[in-house]
Amino acid sequence: MKSLITLFSGLFFLSACTTMTPFPKEQSRIALVIGNADYQFISQLKNPVNDAKGMSKVLEDLGFHVIHEENANRQAMEKAVNTFKQNLEMEQSKGKQTVALFYYSGHGTQYGDENYLLPVAIDTESSNNLDTIFSSDTIALSDVITGMEKAKANMQIVVLDACRDNPFKNDGFKVASKSIGKGLAWIDNTNSDSFAPQGSFIAYATAPNAVAYDEGRYNSPYTKHLLKRIREEGVSIETLFKEVRNAVIEEMGGRQIPWESSSLKSDFYFAGEGLKRRTMSAGFQ
Repeated sequence: MKSLITLFSGLFFLSACTTMTPFPKEQSRIALVIGNADYQFISQLKNPVNDAKGMSKVLEDLGFHVIHEENANRQAMEKAVNTFKQNLEMEQSKGKQTVALFYYSGHGTQYGDENYLLPVAIDTESSNNLDTIFSSDTIALSDVITGMEKAKANMQIVVLDACRDNPFKNDGFKVASKSIGKGLAWIDNTNSDSFAPQGSFIAYATAPNAVAYDEGRYNSPYTKHLLKRIREEGVSIETLFKEVRNAVIEEMGGRQIPWESSSLKSDFYFAGEGLKRRTMSAGFQ
């Protein structure tokens, strides 16, 4: 009788532990990758299309459903951002944990302390007023991040290889109401126009208000080192980007120093532990 009581007690304990430890939700990984290089009215770039192609390939191999755009005008970029958001919402509606990743390589600049991504067809010949150009021809980075947040992505990763030399720095442009800065502005929660939601990780190819270089033979220095390391198994996202930062600093002799900001609430691995959960790539738009 005593052995039976012990057996039933053990079974009850096992059942209770099983009940208290829910099986992790299925994880969906969705990425939007954009590379803009062939600008029509401002300086062209060498690396972004190759950067975007490389990132799309490796992210697909790592279980992401990838929306890819290259040399995109504003309409194409807006459409891609909307599709990205809709896919995140669809996966959330299925009760899945969603990892949203946005990667951008190309011209990006700050205007009035807000960051903007530059489509390839900015028409600087029709208007030289920066208020008009930024309001009608560019994509605000905050709109992309807000879309990820509204889609209730559980984790939001933003990678910006976008701090090229400012294409609006000459005296031919009129600044009506805002100042234009060098590189990208730091994204934090002190500015209502530029904020980082909880559960986000934002990686910059270089420090705030500094320039990232577009001088690699095929890829930019930043994306080259990211592509080299992102497949390493069991490496957390924080460790991965620290390794990338050190490699870029060494290669560039300190001229370019990548930065990150994070409010992640859980661990994330691009390869290894992060792939133990099943990922889904079918049924997307």
